Amino acid sequence: DLIEASGLSAELIDLAVELGFLHPIGGDDHSYPRTAIEMLRAAVALLEEEVDQTALVDLALRHAGHIENTVSEAIELFRPTISSEDGREHLAALMQRILPHVIQLVSSHFHLTLLRQVGERAHGGGVGVSAPPEPAEPAAPPEAAPPAPPEPAEPA
Repeated sequence: DLIEASGLSAELIDLAVELGFLHPIGGDDHSYPRTAIEMLRAAVALLEEEVDQTALVDLALRHAGHIENTVSEAIELFRPTISSEDGREHLAALMQRILPHVIQLVSSHFHLTLLRQVGERAHGGGVGVSAPPEPAEPAAPPEAAPPAPPEPAEPA
């Protein structure tokens, strides 16, 4: 059970599901991927900062909507390559190959954009902080394993 495993309140978990950040896996309304606990803990850390929580939730809602739309459009880009008879296996192999690269790309883009904008505000007088450090060298994507259908994530 996610509540028990994470040590967080049912209300916080329900909010994360309502905002579109968590989705149950395998058709079970109570099973979530292992990464759900890490996501919830990160959300709590942000909520504990001195920031307008209503504005933060509004931002989270917009972010979740943008992510849903972007992922949907990305899938449509690959649809022509997965429409053959072996579409399911082809899609699984494709996801295994590209997912580490997609995660690295999206994470690095967000990280670098955040650092740039904080630096601009710091130097432009908008925020009284020093310029942020350069990001650490990104980790290389994991070695691609031979294509195989992905297994469902273990529930938390």
